[in-house]
Amino acid sequence: MGDGVEANVAGRLHTGYQERLGPQHALQGALLQWEGTLNCLRLGIRFPVEFPVKVQWKTRPGKVHQIYGKITTMSGNGVFMRLPSQLRPNTRIVLTVSLPAEITKVPIKLRCQARVVSQMEAESYPFGVGAVIDDYQIRTARQPA
Repeated sequence: MGDGVEANVAGRLHTGYQERLGPQHALQGALLQWEGTLNCLRLGIRFPVEFPVKVQWKTRPGKVHQIYGKITTMSGNGVFMRLPSQLRPNTRIVLTVSLPAEITKVPIKLRCQARVVSQMEAESYPFGVGAVIDDYQIRTARQPA
């Protein structure tokens, strides 16, 4: 079964959850639908988006750094961001993105463990940084990240 079919099935399951179990299970249904959307994204198709992102990483001495930027392109296995500073390739980063209820039906926080794989030339600002997503968690915005 292809990823597009899985997303379509997830959407139907979401509707079935709400019809059978009532509104108290809308969150589970919305999360299931979002998982189906992420499965579609895993095809490698890049979607233009504009999501604010918090980027965190540790230096060798273990100091945590944090900057804020904007995701401009997203696929199921990566993102392209505009950031106020450059990051070295292979830097392990944590991305935190808040997805609004207008998109996901309930406010959701997406937290990704990722690796920097590319950056644009130093003279462009904000700097363009590409990252591969290694793992992610989806939580309601009210749950601690």
